[in-house]
Amino acid sequence: MRLRLASVGLLSLLLVSGCGYHTVNSAVHLPGNVRTLAIPAFKNNTQSYHTQAVFTEAVIREFTSRSSYRIVSGEDADADATLRGTITSFLITPLTYDNTTGQTRPIW
Repeated sequence: MRLRLASVGLLSLLLVSGCGYHTVNSAVHLPGNVRTLAIPAFKNNTQSYHTQAVFTEAVIREFTSRSSYRIVSGEDADADATLRGTITSFLITPLTYDNTTGQTRPIW
């Protein structure tokens, strides 16, 4: 009985360990010599006004809170790497909320 319980416990641990959970900085795909990251304003190819500023600020905020890189907003020739981006589409989808299940879903 104890062997069966130990086997079930070990199997549970093995299954949980493969769920994709990782700690901060464990999935970094930048070279190890990068310490400073420049993030200039993203290019906006949509008709949505000011989207690039809000989106760029959100990206900077996430890098600041989730990584140990020194983040520089704008162009910086002294930065080790530069992250540039282009917003190609912008879509607002209204959602409906189900009080019973607590879930949201798009209204189509």
